[in-house]
Amino acid sequence: MIPWNEETKLILLIIVAAILLIAVFAFIIELFRGRNSGNVNIYLGKVSEKEEQKPVQKVQERVLLGLSVNTDNVKKEYTAGEEFCAEGLVVTAHYNLEPLTEEVTDYAIEPVDMAQVGMPVVVVKHAEKSVGFQITINPIVVEEQPEVIHIKQEPVVITEESYEGGKLRYNRSFTARYIQSDDEVKHWYTELKNNLLSYKKVKARMSWKRESFNYGREQFAKLSYRGNTLCLFLPLNAADFADTKYKVEDVSDNNNYAETPCMYRIKNARRVKYAIELIALASEKYDIPLTIREAEDFYVPYEGLVELINKGLIKRNIKSKEDEAFFNNNVEKTEEQPSEVEVAPGIIVKSENKNDKKDNSKKLVTTK
Repeated sequence: MIPWNEETKLILLIIVAAILLIAVFAFIIELFRGRNSGNVNIYLGKVSEKEEQKPVQKVQERVLLGLSVNTDNVKKEYTAGEEFCAEGLVVTAHYNLEPLTEEVTDYAIEPVDMAQVGMPVVVVKHAEKSVGFQITINPIVVEEQPEVIHIKQEPVVITEESYEGGKLRYNRSFTARYIQSDDEVKHWYTELKNNLLSYKKVKARMSWKRESFNYGREQFAKLSYRGNTLCLFLPLNAADFADTKYKVEDVSDNNNYAETPCMYRIKNARRVKYAIELIALASEKYDIPLTIREAEDFYVPYEGLVELINKGLIKRNIKSKEDEAFFNNNVEKTEEQPSEVEVAPGIIVKSENKNDKKDNSKKLVTTK
């Protein structure tokens, strides 16, 4: 047994103090290590944050933003049936990076219905981008024919002549009215008829009172006379043109025009132009396209009353023997009218007397 004395106590105290000192040093060392580790973590954390905040430089891609066209040198006025021409068209591509613009030639043009009258948009495409520009397609208009000097015969004036027994009346066919109309009216008729026949599958049929233009079994248009005025009838609603430049009339109460109740009087060259525009509107009802067709000259020279009666184009309305006698007396007193023959465009040959076979040299030749 170790004796408990002052010396022993001192040794134990030194041992405890040494242990405590070692523990304190160990704690201090551990604490120092922990602080250093924390500082390093914080520093690394700050460095990583800075690296994350540093902007990343990316290479931008050149992107097509859109297209534009220059049509200053492009044909924009066409006639129905004419082929579209893109000559002179300049297409420019626009990008987000330099160079910002670039002219392209590998573009495509969507098909355009050139037979349909109107103002369609021509669509130009390149690399999934598109741009458009407008053109105008006009209806086919018959060119004015060269002026021909026609020698007109004086008509036999016995229409509705007054006499004791009453009046003579005549039933004139559409053809007779056309033959006896002015040359200006004949020119308007030619222009309108050529335009109507320019529509695909439209056929003309002549009857006593009028000329009909049919699309299959549908009535597309009619031409007839009201007095001495040539009139156009179309399958349109006259009320739709109220307060417009088209001064049309509603004739739906007439059974002969039930399918073409819109009447337009042809009084001048301007109305011929408007009539062609109305025909184009009527074509939309049956979706009839225009076709390319060579214009015809429908001019027929003037003929007198007696000649047309003999041809069956004018009928006499004779109700009594007095009427018959009056007509026969007038015909007997009427001198034979000179005839005319158009031998070539612009050349008319007029014979002074058809029955004069002895003197063939008496002919008048009129040229333009």
